[in-house]
Amino acid sequence: ADRIRADYCRVLIDGATGQCDDGSLTAQSCPIHQGLVDALPEKEQKAVFDRLLDRLHAVNAHFDCGIFGAKYILRTLSEGGRTDLALRMVLQETSPCYADWIRRGAGTLWEDWGEGSSRNHVMFGDVSAWFYQYLAGIRLDGAPYPSAGGVPSAPGFRRSTLAPDCRVSDLAVPGKEPLRSVDAHLDTPYGRIASRWDRDPQTEELTFEAVVPYNTRAKIFVPYDEGEEVLADHKIPESIRLGAEKVTDRGKPALLYEVGGGTYRFTVRKA
Repeated sequence: ADRIRADYCRVLIDGATGQCDDGSLTAQSCPIHQGLVDALPEKEQKAVFDRLLDRLHAVNAHFDCGIFGAKYILRTLSEGGRTDLALRMVLQETSPCYADWIRRGAGTLWEDWGEGSSRNHVMFGDVSAWFYQYLAGIRLDGAPYPSAGGVPSAPGFRRSTLAPDCRVSDLAVPGKEPLRSVDAHLDTPYGRIASRWDRDPQTEELTFEAVVPYNTRAKIFVPYDEGEEVLADHKIPESIRLGAEKVTDRGKPALLYEVGGGTYRFTVRKA
């Protein structure tokens, strides 16, 4: 695997400019998502991601890609701390985008951004997984893909992570009303995992509730911005509240709580 990564980078990536192959959205996001750029020095890895951002700005945050790129790019952006750009793509209203299908009467996913193929196709459906994994933050503990650092630590969501992207900076899309709430759940072999958050439009105070099935373990990342404080509900055991650890989650501050089964509520407000 290491040799394949090294050969891929040597042949297809310009380390000086960060361009991968033809520099398209798919070409830039694929090697990041697949962990292929791990063979590069950190400076060159950053150059590949920055080149992706340049390309995205050049196409005005449209889905200038096919089915593979549509999967890779949203996850790559969120893993790189740019969920705001991923959300901007999802909320885009001019073609190529999801809203354009809806405007043309679609009630299902189509096979391509035009209308010349199947009108009931799952090929662009990975956006729904992105909703769960990033806006709601429900993920396997470990990694569902190489770029997040390995393999899941346990099968069947016996160990999970709840890390929603719900900072104001995560959701800032020019010209759009900010996303104020998310409510999602996932039924696993061990029971239901749930993530619910809501941001008050006047005070910007965030409330976040995480539900973890019994007989499982979870890492809960409560995101906050500088100048904010995190308050854990008084019903959460003191040992858990005092055991919170300040960490960096994809380059941004968060409080990490390691918990067993139960319901956990948090408030994030201006300090």
